[in-house]
Amino acid sequence: GSSKGPANNGLSEAELAKVMEADKEAAAKAPAPEVTAKKLIESLTADPAEGASASKAIFARPQIVTGVVVDRSPEGSGTPFLTLDGGSQDDKAHKLKFNFDQGRKEDIAAVKVGDNVRLIGSSDGEIKEGTLEFKECVYYPQGPAMPAGSGGPPPIPQSK
Repeated sequence: GSSKGPANNGLSEAELAKVMEADKEAAAKAPAPEVTAKKLIESLTADPAEGASASKAIFARPQIVTGVVVDRSPEGSGTPFLTLDGGSQDDKAHKLKFNFDQGRKEDIAAVKVGDNVRLIGSSDGEIKEGTLEFKECVYYPQGPAMPAGSGGPPPIPQSK
């Protein structure tokens, strides 16, 4: 008699569903995969109808975005921010503006226009007048990518 091994690595349907659910929850909390600023704008402007539903899925969690700084908050401004180049779509230049909490001002103090940076932030995915805004941003210096399932970026080192 040939015996077939258990399907699904020996997990019952219910157990499998539980595992999938746990994965989903973990995925919902973790930031989305890293994406370039231009790619993000492309996916939002590609097809308005599709873009709207795509952005809901994309922006359900924080984004890790890389790009080139084209503008930054002036010294002593109320809200520290960095603006990244979003490329041009339909002959229209797009930008991504990342707003930081006052307490993170030091993190981006050394960032200059022209720098390539990696930032993490939350957005509603709506492009207003060519600008996609992010809030509660964290400057995540270039370095090894975050290990999957690490539950977010490592703590930002405090400058002495």
